[in-house]
Amino acid sequence: MTSDGARVSAIIPVYNGESYLAEAIDSVLNQTCEPKEVLVLDDGSTDGSGSIAKSYGSAVRYHLQPNRGLGAARNEAIRLSRGTFLAFLDADDVWTDDKLSLQMKAALVDPSLDIVAGHVEHFFALDLEEGLRRKIRCPTMPQPAPVVPAMLIRRSVFDRTGMFETDLRVGVDLEWYLRVQELGVRVEVLPQTVLRRRLHARNTGIVGSQHASQRLQILKAALDRRRGADDKATMSNGSPDKPDTF
Repeated sequence: MTSDGARVSAIIPVYNGESYLAEAIDSVLNQTCEPKEVLVLDDGSTDGSGSIAKSYGSAVRYHLQPNRGLGAARNEAIRLSRGTFLAFLDADDVWTDDKLSLQMKAALVDPSLDIVAGHVEHFFALDLEEGLRRKIRCPTMPQPAPVVPAMLIRRSVFDRTGMFETDLRVGVDLEWYLRVQELGVRVEVLPQTVLRRRLHARNTGIVGSQHASQRLQILKAALDRRRGADDKATMSNGSPDKPDTF
């Protein structure tokens, strides 16, 4: 184990993800920069996800909790983890082999960086029906994307931003990253691809389309916070020509 990777907790939340979980775990264990620990947080799966995680023995820490959603699963994993850096991976995606190595190098070169992100490559699952493929946009080139599984995050960031929202069915990454931006957390996006994101029939963005209005609510809440902050700053600064009035 390298000294750099010994600082990283790799976290894989899973809920009924037996189809792809082993690939996700393997992509973490095959990192050129081996993490301090690999933690699979099972959010109440009723399929074989638990058995798959346990089959890795001591290479993987496994924790089961009642089903409470992605945000709650990530939050519990943060509490259980021991690394000074946290790296999350969804159970249906995979990291590139040098993901942690690239990001740890950048973080150690510049200690002021709070988050190191990278580019994301999307691909269709082999079993995805052609009809669904035609309905889903799959970028042909890797793209920078504000998704948590493409990031390496200093644990201290969560002291500033707070934890992940637990009431959302979709947009968990979006809601948290908007808070990151509002607080001026330092983020660097590497040009390399660090995450391969699988598009399949059970993606949250597809099966959770009935909750799409939550994304609009997230954006509205962020806008309201920004307006509130601007109003507060204006009231605090007052006017150079006359005293504050209410």
